[in-house]
Formats: sequence, C-alpha cells, structure tokens
Amino acid sequence: MPPVGDPLGVKAPETRAWVPTTDEERKDKGRGMPNVRISTTLYCGYCTQAKRLLERKGVPYQEIDVSRDPPKRRWLVEATGMTTVPQVFVDDVSHGGYTDLLALEREGSLNGILGLADSTSGAK
Repeated sequence: MPPVGDPLGVKAPETRAWVPTTDEERKDKGRGMPNVRISTTLYCGYCTQAKRLLERKGVPYQEIDVSRDPPKRRWLVEATGMTTVPQVFVDDVSHGGYTDLLALEREGSLNGILGLADSTSGAK
C-alpha cells in the first residue's frame, strides 16, 4: 500500500507510547527501527493483542486512541478502507490489523517490515 502520511492535520487527543524497559529492549530501540503507530479504541481485544505482539518483539510504538475522535476515525477509514481497529502503520504504510500482523508473522515477513532480525519471533 502507498504511504498515507498524516491525517489531514487532525491531531489525536490522546497518544501513548510503549517505551522499552529492559536492557535488550533499549538496545533494540537504538537500532533505528521504523516508526510504528497503532490506532486503537478503548476495550478492544484485538488492539490489546496487536500491542502485545509488538511488545513481545521489542518494537516501540505510538498508540493513537481514536475512541472519542471522529475526525481521526474518519481519516483512518479513508486511509485504510477499513472501519475496524486496530490499524497498524509502519513508516506511514498501513499493514492492517491484528489478524493481518499475525498472518505476516506466520508467513515470516513481519520481522522484515519491523526491521528485526529473522530470529525474533513473537506470535503464539
């Protein structure tokens, strides 16, 4: 998919970043990993699973809660063609939701997209 860029200047009211906490996770962050953003809503099981997959792989990400932000949610639908969350962007390229990430993991291409060595696996 082509890069989608920023959402028409609409700023999310709430973003949270997962920050590496272990020495190994901090080392991974220093490798020049791609920019990962995940659009989520409150009480979303698939969102939780997608974040856990990224965390198991040691990939830092920015979480954008679109629960109470209709303009951001509209942009998300326009950018991805999907009405569901999560939606994961790596370097501004949409890679779908949790089931899409899991499929990429199972076929062996997720690590490359995330800038990880092939030996890093996180799907269970």
